[in-house]
Amino acid sequence: MAVSGSNRSREQKPVMSQIFEENGVKIAVNKNHATPEKTDTFYNPRMTICREISLSVLSAFCSELEDKTPECLDAFSATGISGLQWKKHLGHKIKVTVNDANADAVQNIKDNCALNGVEFHQNVEIKPGNDQNGGPDVIDSGEKQEDLSKVEVFQADANVLLYLRSFDFVNLDPYGCAVHFLESAFRNTRNGGIIVITSTDVASLYGKCSHVGLRNYGAYVVKTDYMKEMAARMVLGAAARCATRCNKGFEVLVSIAVEHFVLVAVRICRGPKYADAIVPLVQRVLHCQICEERVFYPPAHTPVEAPYTLLACDCTQKYPGKTALDLGPVWIGKIFSCTFISKMLKSARNLKLSSRLCSLLETVHCEASCPDLVTPRTLTNHSHPEITDEMRGKESGLYEGGQNESLIEKTHNQTQGCVNISELEDAPITSNFENVETTKGVTNISQGETSSSLKRKSEALESPEGGTVAKKRKPQTLSVEDPVPFYYSVHRHRIKGVDLPKAPKLVKFLQSEGYCASRTHFDPTAVKTSANLSQLKAVLLKHCKTVDTT
Repeated sequence: MAVSGSNRSREQKPVMSQIFEENGVKIAVNKNHATPEKTDTFYNPRMTICREISLSVLSAFCSELEDKTPECLDAFSATGISGLQWKKHLGHKIKVTVNDANADAVQNIKDNCALNGVEFHQNVEIKPGNDQNGGPDVIDSGEKQEDLSKVEVFQADANVLLYLRSFDFVNLDPYGCAVHFLESAFRNTRNGGIIVITSTDVASLYGKCSHVGLRNYGAYVVKTDYMKEMAARMVLGAAARCATRCNKGFEVLVSIAVEHFVLVAVRICRGPKYADAIVPLVQRVLHCQICEERVFYPPAHTPVEAPYTLLACDCTQKYPGKTALDLGPVWIGKIFSCTFISKMLKSARNLKLSSRLCSLLETVHCEASCPDLVTPRTLTNHSHPEITDEMRGKESGLYEGGQNESLIEKTHNQTQGCVNISELEDAPITSNFENVETTKGVTNISQGETSSSLKRKSEALESPEGGTVAKKRKPQTLSVEDPVPFYYSVHRHRIKGVDLPKAPKLVKFLQSEGYCASRTHFDPTAVKTSANLSQLKAVLLKHCKTVDTT
């Protein structure tokens, strides 16, 4: 059964008092639109950047599919603004389905479709097909599934719809915690599809309500200087546990924490071997309460002897008692895909999205490029605060004709200490860890086969000799531990009597000593670097002026 949006009756239409326009889409809402407990037309203008990120993820995803049409779901539409933006900017490239469990919200979605001149049809009954394996769905809608000019509207519980229907792109943006919908999302999202998870329960994610985070995400965290990245890893850890129960793994595409939300996007890789690959990537974090040094526990089934020796600091020798905490378990793998973020940035510019989004994605791209400059030497050297020739990377190939020489030079030429996006769009960014078979006990199966398209088809990939080789898409970072986790706040770790440099200058200082370093979008006063805290302070002492504090 279907209700046509062009000829439907407008009786008992709620009177909307305000009209907002966002990225070319108009929506009508009530005066109390910002309070979800008091309105059925919830709309938060502060979440505009979040909706733009989801749109850029979807646009980048469509650019990979060529002639295929993905089925996209906005599971918590409220006013329908996200789905309408997808349809306006991407048109017939996608099939859009919007859903909300509230009847008044669904009515508001249909009104907003009419306000923007978008046709819709409302499905009343769903007949599930072979969803878990990505098979076709049988929909009793009275409309042709091939009609991509219309938006499909549902009124159903998100879990019910996700269990009964399979999609290629799922946007989970509930009010509060999204973890309650992960199981159904991972069960039926097709192989190679993308799930965007947005969580706004920052009180539990940032460690202000640790007991709530432990209840919802199964991880214990406290408030730290790096709490925003810890929050993203916390969400990914919960997602990994849900995915493995569905015999699926994933590749993390992007992780962003700004305003009052945490957003992560992952690409589904179906199969038990991919599920097994991400199991060891959920581990605990050892956190020093004195200096806030931190380290991941190694993936192992045996107890760690003398765990304090894992930390690069000596606080346990200087101070009595137990100076460290066990946090997590959280995701310890990579949280960015540099290649996909480049596509997101290109899509954002093509769609003429806000300059704020483009600036954010440029910073995230620099942050994602940071691990690509890491060498095994800078990774394994954790305990020596003195700056030696080995730490400067003179033997690592970074400055003596190594693969990343051009990237280093370009990095130093930037005022922000980041790689220029436009210069790197055509240059391959290589990682020294692509050919490593094991990393700290984690087996790298990045040579396994998967597909990022809707069907399992071989793709033509460029070979080093310039030819083409027919291969299936390979998740390069599926089972590799993040070589540069977390970041250091410059203000938190300032040294008394030393003139504190601005973050861009500190990035250059660290890079000149052979460490990889970049700004981070998580904290404007922080730097992400392969140096540990002792090495960071040694760089500050060497390059910064001392000031008289008397």
